[in-house]
Amino acid sequence: MNPINRLVLIGIVYVILLWSAAVIGQPERRFQVIVHEDVPTDTLTLKQLSKIYLKKQMHWKNGVSIEPVDLVENAGTREYFSQHIHRKKVSKIKAYWQKQIFTGRGVPPPEKKTDREVLEYVQSHPGGIGYISNKTSLSKYRVKKIVITE
Repeated sequence: MNPINRLVLIGIVYVILLWSAAVIGQPERRFQVIVHEDVPTDTLTLKQLSKIYLKKQMHWKNGVSIEPVDLVENAGTREYFSQHIHRKKVSKIKAYWQKQIFTGRGVPPPEKKTDREVLEYVQSHPGGIGYISNKTSLSKYRVKKIVITE
């Protein structure tokens, strides 16, 4: 093999390795974020979503109180959500909330057992926001899906 072909081949392999490392390093989104149909946004950043769930951002743009809801601690979707949004395990987020409760600074979002319960909560709270499995249908509920940006 001549030197130019060898350099081209090495370059192609290098690009493939970089691309595959980037893809492997991206957490898979196995959830969808939903809000009440009247919430005045269609997109949120990862940082905004984390602030909402840690109750560091309390109101939507229209002044309505944000009302987040979590899935129960042992729900697989919650673990994916926590890893992707907070970059922490659920146990670390639970520890954060224990400290907030102990110091009187706040209480965690309510927890629901099923995607259906999350959908019902979000639909019945004008500032509601939740996350559910990406396989769950929204068709029977008056909620909208939010696009999450980096």
